[in-house]
Order: sequence, then structure tokens, then C-alpha cells
Amino acid sequence: MYLNITDYYDLKQKPKAEIVSSKTEITTDTFFDELKNYNIHLNLPQQEAVLTVNGPVLIVAGAGSGKTTTLTSRISYMITKKQIDPRRILLVTFTKKASTEMKERLNNLPNGRLCSSINVGTYHAICLQILREEGRKFEVLSSDYRRHIMFKTILKKLKASDDYTPEGVMHVISSWKNQLIRPVDVKEIMKNPDLSTSEKEMYELLYQAYRLYEEQKEKANLYDFDDFLLETYYLFKYDEAALKRYQNRYEYVLCDEFQDVSFIQYEITRMLAAPHNNLCVVGDDGQTIYSWRTASSKYMIEFNQQYQNCKRIILDINYRSTADIVGFGNNIIRHNTKQIKKQLKSTKQERKDIQFKIAKTPEEEAELVVKEISRLMVQGKRYKDIAILYRTHTYSRSIFEELVLADIPFIHHVKSTESFYDSPNVKLFLAAMRLALNPFDFDAIVEVGPLLYVSKKEIQETLPIAIAMQTTSDQSLFEIVMSLIANRKGEFQKGQILMKVSEILSFKTMAPKDIIHRIRKGTINYEKQLEVDAAKTMTIHKDMILETLDEFLVSASRFKTIKELLDFIEKLKAKQEEMERLRLDPNLDALDLMSIHTSKGLEYEVVFAIGWFEDMIPHITAIEGSKNSLADSNLKGEEALFEERRIAYVCATRAKKLLYLSVPKLYHSKEKSPSRFILEGLKGEEIKEIEKVETEKAEISNQIFKGLQKVMKAYFKTN
Repeated sequence: MYLNITDYYDLKQKPKAEIVSSKTEITTDTFFDELKNYNIHLNLPQQEAVLTVNGPVLIVAGAGSGKTTTLTSRISYMITKKQIDPRRILLVTFTKKASTEMKERLNNLPNGRLCSSINVGTYHAICLQILREEGRKFEVLSSDYRRHIMFKTILKKLKASDDYTPEGVMHVISSWKNQLIRPVDVKEIMKNPDLSTSEKEMYELLYQAYRLYEEQKEKANLYDFDDFLLETYYLFKYDEAALKRYQNRYEYVLCDEFQDVSFIQYEITRMLAAPHNNLCVVGDDGQTIYSWRTASSKYMIEFNQQYQNCKRIILDINYRSTADIVGFGNNIIRHNTKQIKKQLKSTKQERKDIQFKIAKTPEEEAELVVKEISRLMVQGKRYKDIAILYRTHTYSRSIFEELVLADIPFIHHVKSTESFYDSPNVKLFLAAMRLALNPFDFDAIVEVGPLLYVSKKEIQETLPIAIAMQTTSDQSLFEIVMSLIANRKGEFQKGQILMKVSEILSFKTMAPKDIIHRIRKGTINYEKQLEVDAAKTMTIHKDMILETLDEFLVSASRFKTIKELLDFIEKLKAKQEEMERLRLDPNLDALDLMSIHTSKGLEYEVVFAIGWFEDMIPHITAIEGSKNSLADSNLKGEEALFEERRIAYVCATRAKKLLYLSVPKLYHSKEKSPSRFILEGLKGEEIKEIEKVETEKAEISNQIFKGLQKVMKAYFKTN
């Protein structure tokens, strides 16, 4: 059972924000009286944002502060009162969904039809429109599958190891493009004398992949989505006449979610808005959580340096959440030193303490969440009012399975490749188990290759020969394929392959948990492979792979046989397919299960935030710092911790009425302590940074808080 978090920690004062009125009777223009007929009541900062039309304007819109209402009201005012031609207005959004919502909202405002005729679109859509107007004729490379095949072919041509996945290479190249890094620039990076030999080899392969990809696109006259931005940037940079045409057309430029812009998007915006500089940017630097997509809040934080005459307006009234939730979020985010300072207020009179519980394990935590959801249903809540948010997809495994077993309707917002049992490393171990049961399983033979240090390409090329030999051999198809491959290798590698084949076939009667142990540390010794591969390739951070395998071990430990485990996974996959069908039903009453990143921009009556412990949020990769120069995030040290704090802030501020936080005492058999962000959220101004501390892993923080010892004692007393 959950407890009030302030009772749990025996705090004398609850964290809360200042409570203010939800309506402002004062209006600074008759336009706002007219808006009241549309049930829109703007507060004074919102009114100021609407009225400030000319020059650079920075609108800092805190969570739940009515950003979209303010932005659409501003456009309506520009057209209705200022008589600005809607064709001279450009509104840039980050998603198609946001563009559609903006148009719908504009259509329901004064002069709606006229307002909704402005040009609204994402960066990519607007850049594509500009390129088409300039007479560029090309085919859009819109299919992810087609790009995947292109990179798969390129990597085969380069004889890259299986650790260089098409998805991984595509991500790196896309990141480079968003930072205006072309193949020739990668060549320059490779001249850095500080790069190790393995890093130079890595960059060389990526350079070649990037070069070949661009050559193939040019030959076929293809543009991918990143090219829309690149080509528009270079058009504006080198064609002054073209740039002036669009500058004159769009005298007023507005950018939504400005905290998420990349370098190239910022440069395009800056060039397009000049020389009028009637540029209005809207966002919240406290919600920049996509740095791994090259987003950066610095363009928002430093906006007044780029535009020294800019008007900065802070929307600091939260209309979404209770004062308890707003206060908790305020306390968390205030610890980021690089930000635009703001203290959000709440309009909700209702008070409800944040709920908290420390469970023994993630499995017990999942049971706790499901029981509480059932209790809420009895009280009249709807499933669609509830979201369960987690930091990493790996951590969603326990709650996903518990929801399935409880027959609770839910939508898991993941791509198929992000499903736990479809993750590459879990699939690798499952392939070995499937082969132990059925050594004639075609797909498993191909998938198991990396465990034997054999490329999938070599297996696929050998399979037809092996199939032809089956009729005259007493061996299984798996044994024939690997014997043929082993005979082409040197004596040592040949012996290793055959030994590992024998090891896999011996798994048939073993329990899944024992198989996992044997693969990780036995004859196959997959963990040693990870050590070697991490040193020379762009594999995912080793700690994240081991986290996934630890989670797989916990899951597999419930089953006595391989068949039991595989049957359970099939049941889960069937549920996933059912969810995909249900997702199309607009009237479906189902809760949402998703990552914190996916939840950004959404809101729910009830939010269950699971896994709030050190090493998860903040994540271990942020605490220790990435050792891979091509990791998803370019953030290091303090900056990485700032990002994690923003993730925690986004998570907490999705809740409107009820916020549940939970922590497992043990995760993968290791003791865990509650996230520092919980302590920050509770203590607020009372926290005093006093001294440096060392941990076994690394320095997890430069400061600790007074009273931390007392809190930890409370933690260990639980259960």
C-alpha cells in the first residue's frame, strides 16, 4: 500500500507551489474580452505575450502553463487586431500532431478561417516545401525499411562486424547531419591525434558508410529527411536571392518547442527571421530531454545574447497540476544551475500528497501498481486517465507482464524493436535456447551467429549448401552449417565454434536461468565478448547491455524449462499484437504504458512513476559518464546529470491530480537507494550542499544534503 510521501519521510512541511486564481479579470486589450466568448481567459503574462508582436520575443512556458492557447491567441491577435496578412506568418512545430492541433485551435478563434490559413508545419515539412518551390526534383527516401536495407548492404560491403547495426549507424549519421557534419568533416575529425587506434578505425568505417550512403542517394536522386534541413540551410547560406524571397514572405516567424531545436534547425530559423527579427520562440528549457537527438536548450537559454533587444516573458502559472505536484517539480528543477529561473504557481485548490512506496523488487512494485489501479477503478477512475511511466524500456518488463496477467487493458507505446524480448541481446540468448530445442530452426541459426563470432552474412550464404547436405548427414542443420563455417577457419577458431555449438545443444534440458549463466560466463563467455567489442566498436554502452541481461535473468528464473519460457513470450507477443489493433479504437478505455521521453507533452489524471532509484533516474550512464565518443548523448558529467533531472521533472509534471512514486529496494540482486531527485523534490529550499562524497562506482554527486542520513535510515527501516 502506498503512503503519503511526507508522512513516510516525516517532513513537517509539504512541498507545494503558491496557489493563485485560475482566472484573471484584468484585461489589457478589448481583444481579451472577445476571447472570453471562446472560454479563453488569459492571465497577465499570457496577455503580454499576445500583445508583444514585433521584435524578438522569448516566451518561457513552464509545464501546464497554457503554451498552445497563448501561441494561438497571439496569432489570432496579429491577424485580427494588427491586420497582418496570414501569408506573412510562419509557425514551426516539432510534430505533425502539433501542427494539426494548432490549425484546429486557430480555426476555433476569432477570424478562425483566416487564422488557420497561415503556414504551419514541422521543420522538415517547411524545408521540403521550400525545396520544391525552388524547383528541386527528387524522390523522398521516407521508408525506414528502405534506409535499413541500404545501410545493411553498405555494412556488408565494408565487411563491418555485426556490432555495427544499420540502426546504430543511421543514428550516428543523422546526428552528424543535424550538426552540419558532412563526410569531409568526419575526415578532419579523424586527424585528431588524441583518438586511439580503435577510435580511428571506428571513424573510418563510419566515414566510409556515410560516404557510400550519400553516393547512393545522389545516384538515385534521393533525399532523406535530414537532407531537407541540410539542403535548405545551404540554399539560404549560398543563394542570397532565395533567402531574401523567404525572408520577405515570412515577416513573422514563430517556433514552438524551441528547447528541442538542433544546431541546423536553429541556424535555419535565425537566417529566415532576419533582418526583421520578428521572431517569437516558445518553450521550456526545463523540458529539454532529447539531447540524444542533438536537441539543445542552450539556444533558448542564450536567446537574449543572440537578440539583445529581445522581450522575455515567463508563463509561470500551471493550470494542470495540484500545488503538491507543481511544488515537487519546482524543487527538482531548481537544482539545475544552467537554466532560465522560474517558480511555477498552481491554480488548483485541491491538495493531495504525493504517494510513495519502497517495494522489495520490481516484481513486487508491479504488483503494488496493479493493486492500486484496481482500487482506483472501484473509485470510478477510467483506465484512460492513467499512465505508467518508466525511464528505460528494459525496466518496463515487470509491469508489462503484471498488466497482462491481471488482464488490464493497456497500450504499450513502443516500437516492435523496443519490446523487451525483441531487444537484440535477449533475442540472441533466446536463439540459443530455441536451437537447443530445435537445431533445425532456420531463423535461430542465423540469429545465434554473434555468440559464435560468426557473421549472419556467412551463415545465410552457407545455409543453402547445408540444406542440400541434410539428406546424407546424421547431424542437425545447425551442426552442418557451423561445421562448414568452422572448416574455413584456422584451427583455434574452428575449435571455438564447434565447442560453442556443442555447448548450445547441451542446453536442451537445462533451466533457462542456468542457460543464461552459462552463456554469460561459461564456455561461450558472452560478457568477455562484450568487453572486447566495446573497446573496438560502436556497441551500446556495455552497462546497458548487462542491465538488459540481468533483467532477462530475473524474468527467466520463473520458468523450469525452455518451452515454458518460450510459450510465455509467445503469449506476451500475442498481447502486443492485440494492443496494436486496439490502438486504432478511439473509444478504447485503456491505460498508457510508456517511457518518460514518450510522455512529453501529455497529461494524465493519475501518473505512476516507477523505478525512481539511483542508477535508473539518474541513469548509471549519466552518473558515470559515457566512455564511448559515439554514444547516443554527447552530454558529459554535470550536463548529463542536468538532463536526467529534466527527465525527472517532465515525469512528475505529467500528473494532474495524483502522482505515485515507487522504488525497488533490490534491482538485479543489488541494493538500491531512492533517487536523489525524490529528496530534492521534497526538501526544496531546505537542502544545503555541504561536502563531496565518493561511492564504489564513481563520484555520483559533488554534494550531499543535510539530513540525508536520516532519510536513508527511514529507507532501510521499510519492510
